[in-house]
Formats: sequence, C-alpha cells, structure tokens
Amino acid sequence: MTRLSRPLLALTVLVLALAVVELASRVLVAARTPEGMTFDRELVYDLAPHSRPWGVQLNALGCIGDDLEPADPGSLDVLLLGGSTSYSAAYVDAVRTRLRAVVPDARVRVMSCGRPRYTSHLDAVLFDRLAERLRPTAVVLYLGINDTIYDTFPWLGPVPEVGIFDWRDPRRSIFLGLLRYYVVDKELRACPGFGLDDLRSPQILRQSVERVIATARRIGATPVLSSFALALPSDDPVLADRIARLEPRMEHFWGRVASTRLAVAVHNRVIAEIAAREGLSLAQVDGAIPRDHEHFGDICHLTPAGNGILGRVVADAVAAASPLSRSPRTRARSRGGDQTPISRGGGRPPVRQSRRAEHVDLRVLVPTTTGPDRAPNRVRSRSADTNGVAREPHARKRSTAAERVATTPWRYWPPPPPGATIRGTNPAREGRRSVPRERVRVANPVDMVRPPA
Repeated sequence: MTRLSRPLLALTVLVLALAVVELASRVLVAARTPEGMTFDRELVYDLAPHSRPWGVQLNALGCIGDDLEPADPGSLDVLLLGGSTSYSAAYVDAVRTRLRAVVPDARVRVMSCGRPRYTSHLDAVLFDRLAERLRPTAVVLYLGINDTIYDTFPWLGPVPEVGIFDWRDPRRSIFLGLLRYYVVDKELRACPGFGLDDLRSPQILRQSVERVIATARRIGATPVLSSFALALPSDDPVLADRIARLEPRMEHFWGRVASTRLAVAVHNRVIAEIAAREGLSLAQVDGAIPRDHEHFGDICHLTPAGNGILGRVVADAVAAASPLSRSPRTRARSRGGDQTPISRGGGRPPVRQSRRAEHVDLRVLVPTTTGPDRAPNRVRSRSADTNGVAREPHARKRSTAAERVATTPWRYWPPPPPGATIRGTNPAREGRRSVPRERVRVANPVDMVRPPA
C-alpha cells in the first residue's frame, strides 16, 4: 500500500460513515415528522389540506373546523389563531355551539388555524396569507405561552427556526442540525431560567398582535383578544405532579415553570393594554377555567371540559363585538346565570361584576389614561383604609384601593401579592409621592405571577 493510499482510504471511510449517519438521521426525522407537515421558510412549517396530523382531521385549508372559503358576507365567520392550545376540534365545537346559542339568527362558521409551536409572529404571517381569501367576521387570538421561546433561546429572530427539521432539504445536514440543537443549543446556550430583565418576548408579542389587528381592520374583520390561562397555581396534587414531571421535557421551549408563569403574566398584561388602547373585546380566559386535572392536561393544554369553558368565554367575547349579534353589547349567558368576564376597550375598561366575584379578573384590566411604560403619578387612598374598606360614605361611588392597584400599569405585573417584600416606595401603600418607575421593584418577581387565592 502506497503512502497516499492510507489517507485516501481513511478519508473514504470517514465520508461513508458520515453519509450513513446522515442517512440514518433523515430516516429518523422522517419517521417522526407528522402526517401532512410541509416546510415553509416564513412559517417554519405548515399543514397540508385534508391531512390528519397528530390525529386531528383538517379541512380543505389545512385547518380545523368549517371551511371559511369562499367568504360569505351574510354569515358569522370566526377564525381562531394561536398555538397548540388552539389546535383542538373540541375548542372549535365549543365556540360554534355557544355562538349559535347566543346569536341564533346568524349562520355561524368557525375555523381554527392554530398550530403547535406557533408563536404570535407566525400567527401574524399566516393571517396575512389567509386574510384576503377568507375575510372572516372576527379573528380571535388566544396565545401567550409559545412566545417564551424567544426568552429561552435569546438569539432567535421572529421566525423560531429551532427544533424542526426538513428531512427533504438537501442543502442542510440533518445530523449536524440534531447535534447542534440537542447538545449545543439546549444544553449549553439555552436560558430556561430567564427572569424579568431577560424578557424579549413582550415586544415581539406586541408587534405581532398589532400586525394582526391592522390586517383584520384592513379587510373589515373584528379582532378579538384573549388572556391566556395557565394551570398554576393549583391545589390539585395530580395536576401539580404532572406539571413537575413534564418540566424537564418542556423547559427547552417554554422555560422553567416559574419563568413561564412570569412571562405569561407579562404577556397577558400586554394583551390587555392593546385591547384597552384599541377598544377591542377582551375575553378573560385567565382565571375562568378551574385549575385542576379535570380541565388541564398540563400547564396550559386543556381537556375537553377545559376547552368547553375556553370556547364559551371566547364566543361570548366574539358575540359582544360582532355586528351580527342581536345587540352591540350582547350579554353572555352562562350556567347558573353568571356572566362571562368580558372587557370592552376604549377609555377605562368597565369591570362587570358577576354574581361570583372570582369570575372577574382585575389583574389584566388597565386604564388607558397612563401608558404601559409610565408609572402612576399619584394614588390617593383617602377613600379606603389599608384593608380596602371605605372610611366615609360618598355620594359618588369610589373605587377601592384594591381596584386602583389592580388597574395601575405597574412595571412588574400583576401587582405584588399581600406580604411581598418591596424595595423602595410602594405607591399602592404610601400613595402621596410621585415614584419613579425604576424604584418600584419586588424582591422576588416570580412570586408576582401568583393570582389571588
């Protein structure tokens, strides 16, 4: 054997080994690729019409539910957008059933184009493609958790090209992509324990939601926003144990549980601010669904019972904003006579008290008199003591201290729970001095995402 033949033989063996590994990687990825998944540079992936990915039958548009094409100006067509929590036939059925009960004179068609792993940016891109073809009456955004991928992987752009591989693409090595994702990105570069100062997602969420609103208004559709529901905090040991067991698997996408709760609370505030500023209907889903294993399958995905409540709350918000409803302020009719919490934007959003106070979530209702980045100049507490009890009667009803704090745009949202340690001056308690925004800080911001008991 010549001196040149040995290096050439070694190189040939190396190339053949890499080719075998690459071929095996493509076979593995192809076997795990869901049926009907097509790859798109702007959307990362899309779903083929009439396919059945993840066991859900899709229509002629690659979505779930009624086919909204061609557009029918005389019908109440509702397009649902979001992530995997919107990828549900039970959710679509619940919205359709509720709308037919609330708006019986309208022809109702409901379709969900939510996709697993879709962020707000991808929903905006998809809606731009479908808007002119479908021209729905209303478009609903139920999202908030998938955008945390921008915080877990802080180097990502708006298109989160991570964790999904096109095995048909000959220009990219699937083996090197898997190696980089599972070893480098997830284990070395990811930041699953991100904090408040690390959040990039609220700005991306804000821009994407405003883009959807602009597109909807351009085609004459009514945008409807919604807060996002999480299963925590929960007193259900079965659900809590399930979430704890799933955390190591999902922290590469949503982050650790404490970070996820923090980010979603901030996202809900962003959604509420946009709804108030733009005068949009806001479905108060957060807090409306019981946090137990009968309604939640994990930290955010819902069971059929949970999807039923989600669909009812969303449908009531659509009916309240739809021009085809019997009244522009159609009142929701839910079980037992309770009113579904819906916020109408424009000026100070009214707080509609239900027969059970827990149905009204004040944490996401913010006034438009102060901007989202501006601290309140003054909070007066003359009409209430530290427990929120009025000291003296007034001819005009005044809000309690708790209501004023709940509707104040704090830097850390929601407002601190009772007993939270505050550094600096707390305007909710001392309320006679103007406090710069930078001085209102909470020692443990993660505790602030805990809803009231």
